[in-house]
Amino acid sequence: AAAATVVIGVMSTPALIGYFHKREIASVVAEISSGDKQVVVTKLGELKGMKDQDRRDIADGAKEAIQRYFAGEIAQRINIGGNNYDFPAAEGLLTEVAGLYPDSSFLLAQQKEVSKNKKDKSSALRTQFTDAKKDYANLDFTQEILATIRKRVDPNYPLLKDPGLDYAYLQAANQAFTGSDYPRAQALI
Repeated sequence: AAAATVVIGVMSTPALIGYFHKREIASVVAEISSGDKQVVVTKLGELKGMKDQDRRDIADGAKEAIQRYFAGEIAQRINIGGNNYDFPAAEGLLTEVAGLYPDSSFLLAQQKEVSKNKKDKSSALRTQFTDAKKDYANLDFTQEILATIRKRVDPNYPLLKDPGLDYAYLQAANQAFTGSDYPRAQALI
């Protein structure tokens, strides 16, 4: 009878381990589903070190809360109505979303929104840059615009290598020199 108990105990050990593991996964899903931002951030960090299947199970189980978190964070970083936009950070978040929900409609919708806002902001900055480049009194503003593009839009944006900018500075220095504004001409060179 004792041998039968040991055999039954040994045979049921994997089932017990599986049971407790499923309860642990369910507990993580419940914590994330609470919607508490700090908990979501912490648990998303922990997901990175988990086995693929566990990560998928948690991502699927807490899908609504995780997607709501990412949608909010991305929206903050692509809000071009103010000066707090940060497209490289938004794209980093998209990479995280792609790791959890590849080929999902949620990922596609977020990518489209980021792309649209980035295009709109890039266009506005390009217009400001072009206008500042034409007006030698505001030419120094081009550097500020380029710094904004480099840091908050795209560090590889083609406008960052605009060959016309050097020519604009040369033209502005020429105009300043011609107008006898020698200190400004020297500052522009």
